[in-house]
Amino acid sequence: MIAYQKSESSIRAIDAADLPRITAIFNEAIEAGECTNDVRPRTVEQMTAWLTGDLPDYETYVYESSGDVQAWAAITRYHEREAYRPTVELVVFVTRAARHAGIGGQLMNMLLERAKQLGFHSAVLILFPEPLYVIESAKKLGFGELGRLHNVYPAEGSWRDIVLFQRRL
Repeated sequence: MIAYQKSESSIRAIDAADLPRITAIFNEAIEAGECTNDVRPRTVEQMTAWLTGDLPDYETYVYESSGDVQAWAAITRYHEREAYRPTVELVVFVTRAARHAGIGGQLMNMLLERAKQLGFHSAVLILFPEPLYVIESAKKLGFGELGRLHNVYPAEGSWRDIVLFQRRL
């Protein structure tokens, strides 16, 4: 299934062959200190369990250009408690080389539309307060800042804040 196609680029649902590349993109973000989802790199097996363990309730997509996966995005479980099931966390990871080309925005818009179609009530983003363009992008997409958790994320001898955003679908 292709969710979006433009010239030689497309957004499509993942398949098993994408998981090593998805893992590499995720680990690139962790190593650069840009990922709020984890503090150490994950294996392909760990990524497979995270991204496919809750199917069919949640979905993962890749952005592919000229046969190369440059980004991935997912509608994931926000919290394990049943009461929070109507709320999802959206995640988008773009390779460093492909950033600032609008790929993240395309993926996020597609995820928002798809989450609404799937009947979810609201979406959250958990972000670092920097880089500022990520926060500005969330606000442009209609997410409102709910608050900041201070010093909750361990980062090489110090602690970082995270910012929680929400949008009704």
